[in-house]
Amino acid sequence: MAGLGFGGIILGRRSETKARPLEFYARLELLIAASAALSPLLIWAARHLYIAIEAFEPHILWQKKFLEVRKACYSSLQNPRAAQASRDLDDFMRQEASTADVVALTEEIEQGSGSKNHASSQAEGTDFRP
Repeated sequence: MAGLGFGGIILGRRSETKARPLEFYARLELLIAASAALSPLLIWAARHLYIAIEAFEPHILWQKKFLEVRKACYSSLQNPRAAQASRDLDDFMRQEASTADVVALTEEIEQGSGSKNHASSQAEGTDFRP
């Protein structure tokens, strides 16, 4: 119903300015019929997309685009996995943001490996640090 209301508001004025308003209306009806004819194909495609995404559960691809599509698919179908898909995407984005800073990531890796080398060398009684 909202589509009819918005269509009337937006296209109502435009149809009044047309030289052949009946032809304009007929073209709109053809567009509506074409979209209705394509809807089974879209439903079929969405079903197969859902099946393809679900095949990866619970070991999903950890890639941004896949996680976005997965979240959108589950959300649009109101699938119970939508909440987990949203959390997975949020976790990925947090981790991606933390790894985007190369300098900070390099320092963290160096600190982690430095503390391991130091701890193991202390246990053996030798220190191999430069």
